[in-house]
Amino acid sequence: MQNQLLDKTTQHPDGIFKGFKTTNISISVPSGDKNVPPAEYAVPGLQYWSLLSVLKSAFTHPLAAKYHLSLFKLFHLKAGTEVHKHVYGELYNLDEFIQEHNHIQCAPLPPQEQNCKHKKVVAALMYWSDLTHLANFRTAKLWPIYMLLGNLSKYICTQPTSGACHHVAYIPSVCEYF
Repeated sequence: MQNQLLDKTTQHPDGIFKGFKTTNISISVPSGDKNVPPAEYAVPGLQYWSLLSVLKSAFTHPLAAKYHLSLFKLFHLKAGTEVHKHVYGELYNLDEFIQEHNHIQCAPLPPQEQNCKHKKVVAALMYWSDLTHLANFRTAKLWPIYMLLGNLSKYICTQPTSGACHHVAYIPSVCEYF
Protein backbone atom coordinates (compact mmCIF):
# COMPACT_ATOMS: atom_id res chain seq x y z
CA MET A 1 0.00 0.00 0.00
CA GLN A 2 2.74 2.49 0.98
CA ASN A 3 4.74 1.69 -2.16
CA GLN A 4 1.63 2.23 -4.32
CA LEU A 5 1.11 5.66 -2.74
CA LEU A 6 4.78 6.46 -3.31
CA ASP A 7 4.47 5.38 -6.96
CA LYS A 8 1.52 7.78 -7.45
CA THR A 9 3.49 10.61 -5.83
CA THR A 10 6.56 10.02 -7.98
CA GLN A 11 4.53 10.07 -11.20
CA HIS A 12 2.68 13.31 -10.37
CA PRO A 13 4.24 16.38 -12.13
CA ASP A 14 4.59 18.20 -8.79
CA GLY A 15 5.67 15.09 -6.87
CA ILE A 16 8.93 14.53 -5.04
CA PHE A 17 10.82 13.94 -8.29
CA LYS A 18 9.89 17.28 -9.89
CA GLY A 19 12.82 18.34 -12.08
CA PHE A 20 14.34 14.86 -12.17
CA LYS A 21 14.86 12.99 -15.43
CA THR A 22 13.99 9.32 -15.80
CA THR A 23 15.97 6.64 -17.60
CA ASN A 24 16.27 2.89 -17.75
CA ILE A 25 19.59 1.28 -16.90
CA SER A 26 21.12 -2.12 -17.40
CA ILE A 27 23.34 -3.79 -14.82
CA SER A 28 25.65 -6.79 -15.18
CA VAL A 29 25.34 -9.30 -12.37
CA PRO A 30 28.18 -11.83 -12.07
CA SER A 31 27.10 -15.46 -12.03
CA GLY A 32 29.67 -16.57 -9.48
CA ASP A 33 31.25 -18.89 -12.04
CA LYS A 34 34.12 -17.51 -14.12
CA ASN A 35 33.02 -19.67 -17.08
CA VAL A 36 29.50 -18.22 -17.11
CA PRO A 37 29.18 -14.65 -18.38
CA PRO A 38 27.35 -12.11 -16.22
CA ALA A 39 23.62 -11.74 -16.73
CA GLU A 40 22.25 -8.39 -17.89
CA TYR A 41 19.22 -7.01 -16.06
CA ALA A 42 17.19 -4.01 -17.16
CA VAL A 43 16.14 -1.74 -14.30
CA PRO A 44 13.55 0.85 -15.32
CA GLY A 45 12.88 4.12 -13.55
CA LEU A 46 16.21 5.60 -12.43
CA GLN A 47 15.44 9.20 -11.40
CA TYR A 48 18.37 11.64 -11.76
CA TRP A 49 19.46 15.25 -12.16
CA SER A 50 22.01 16.11 -14.83
CA LEU A 51 25.46 16.62 -13.34
CA LEU A 52 25.69 20.11 -14.86
CA SER A 53 22.39 21.11 -13.21
CA VAL A 54 23.61 19.88 -9.83
CA LEU A 55 26.91 21.76 -10.20
CA LYS A 56 25.14 24.97 -11.25
CA SER A 57 22.86 24.63 -8.24
CA ALA A 58 25.83 24.05 -5.92
CA PHE A 59 27.81 27.02 -7.23
CA THR A 60 24.83 29.39 -7.03
CA HIS A 61 23.86 28.26 -3.52
CA PRO A 62 24.70 30.69 -0.67
CA LEU A 63 27.25 28.14 0.62
CA ALA A 64 29.30 28.62 -2.56
CA ALA A 65 30.91 31.66 -0.90
CA LYS A 66 32.51 29.23 1.56
CA TYR A 67 34.02 26.91 -1.08
CA HIS A 68 37.80 26.71 -1.02
CA LEU A 69 38.77 27.46 -4.62
CA SER A 70 42.18 29.02 -3.99
CA LEU A 71 44.05 26.20 -2.35
CA PHE A 72 46.67 26.15 0.37
CA LYS A 73 48.68 23.78 2.52
CA LEU A 74 48.23 23.85 6.26
CA PHE A 75 51.26 23.33 8.51
CA HIS A 76 51.75 22.97 12.24
CA LEU A 77 54.93 24.32 13.84
CA LYS A 78 55.63 22.57 17.11
CA ALA A 79 56.64 25.07 19.78
CA GLY A 80 60.38 25.23 20.38
CA THR A 81 61.29 23.38 17.16
CA GLU A 82 61.91 24.14 13.52
CA VAL A 83 59.79 21.18 12.37
CA HIS A 84 56.83 22.00 10.13
CA LYS A 85 54.28 19.18 9.94
CA HIS A 86 51.78 19.13 7.06
CA VAL A 87 48.24 18.93 8.48
CA TYR A 88 45.68 16.93 6.48
CA GLY A 89 42.31 17.98 7.83
CA GLU A 90 40.29 18.71 4.71
CA LEU A 91 40.14 17.33 1.18
CA TYR A 92 41.26 20.65 -0.28
CA ASN A 93 44.51 20.50 1.80
CA LEU A 94 45.67 17.22 0.23
CA ASP A 95 48.76 17.24 -1.97
CA GLU A 96 46.85 15.46 -4.77
CA PHE A 97 44.09 18.07 -4.73
CA ILE A 98 46.59 20.92 -4.89
CA GLN A 99 48.54 19.11 -7.63
CA GLU A 100 45.36 18.77 -9.73
CA HIS A 101 44.54 22.44 -9.09
CA ASN A 102 48.00 23.42 -10.38
CA HIS A 103 47.58 21.08 -13.36
CA ILE A 104 44.34 22.70 -14.55
CA GLN A 105 45.79 26.19 -14.09
CA CYS A 106 48.47 25.29 -16.66
CA ALA A 107 46.09 23.49 -19.03
CA PRO A 108 45.12 25.37 -22.20
CA LEU A 109 41.53 26.45 -22.71
CA PRO A 110 39.47 24.58 -25.32
CA PRO A 111 39.52 26.31 -28.75
CA GLN A 112 35.85 27.36 -28.48
CA GLU A 113 36.47 29.03 -25.08
CA GLN A 114 39.69 30.98 -25.70
CA ASN A 115 38.09 34.22 -24.49
CA CYS A 116 36.74 32.73 -21.24
CA LYS A 117 37.62 34.89 -18.23
CA HIS A 118 36.26 32.54 -15.54
CA LYS A 119 38.63 31.15 -12.96
CA LYS A 120 39.59 27.49 -13.46
CA VAL A 121 38.90 25.48 -10.30
CA VAL A 122 38.71 21.89 -9.12
CA ALA A 123 35.26 20.82 -7.99
CA ALA A 124 35.76 17.82 -5.70
CA LEU A 125 32.60 15.77 -6.17
CA MET A 126 31.90 13.26 -3.40
CA TYR A 127 29.02 10.80 -3.76
CA TRP A 128 27.34 8.38 -1.41
CA SER A 129 24.12 6.48 -1.04
CA ASP A 130 22.09 4.95 1.75
CA LEU A 131 18.73 3.20 1.95
CA THR A 132 16.00 5.44 3.35
CA HIS A 133 12.86 3.94 4.91
CA LEU A 134 9.84 6.14 4.31
CA ALA A 135 7.49 4.66 6.91
CA ASN A 136 7.61 2.76 10.17
CA PHE A 137 6.26 -0.81 10.01
CA ARG A 138 6.00 -0.69 6.22
CA THR A 139 8.26 -1.52 3.31
CA ALA A 140 8.21 1.83 1.47
CA LYS A 141 11.78 2.92 0.80
CA LEU A 142 14.03 5.00 -1.46
CA TRP A 143 17.69 4.61 -2.31
CA PRO A 144 18.96 8.19 -2.88
CA ILE A 145 22.36 9.19 -4.21
CA TYR A 146 23.79 12.36 -2.69
CA MET A 147 26.63 14.66 -3.69
CA LEU A 148 28.78 16.98 -1.60
CA LEU A 149 31.58 19.23 -2.76
CA GLY A 150 34.91 18.52 -1.09
CA ASN A 151 35.71 22.22 -1.51
CA LEU A 152 33.56 22.87 1.56
CA SER A 153 34.80 22.29 5.10
CA LYS A 154 33.78 19.01 6.70
CA TYR A 155 32.49 21.01 9.65
CA ILE A 156 29.89 22.65 7.42
CA CYS A 157 29.10 19.49 5.43
CA THR A 158 28.25 17.55 8.58
CA GLN A 159 25.60 20.04 9.68
CA PRO A 160 22.29 18.43 8.64
CA THR A 161 20.60 21.77 7.90
CA SER A 162 23.53 23.42 6.08
CA GLY A 163 22.20 22.70 2.59
CA ALA A 164 25.58 21.27 1.55
CA CYS A 165 24.08 17.99 0.39
CA HIS A 166 22.64 17.74 -3.12
CA HIS A 167 20.28 14.99 -4.28
CA VAL A 168 21.60 13.57 -7.53
CA ALA A 169 19.50 10.45 -8.15
CA TYR A 170 17.12 7.88 -6.74
CA ILE A 171 17.85 4.25 -7.54
CA PRO A 172 14.76 2.06 -7.97
CA SER A 173 14.54 -1.15 -5.97
CA VAL A 174 16.07 -3.94 -8.04
CA CYS A 175 15.10 -7.02 -6.01
CA GLU A 176 11.86 -7.47 -7.96
CA TYR A 177 13.84 -7.79 -11.22
CA PHE A 178 15.92 -10.79 -10.13
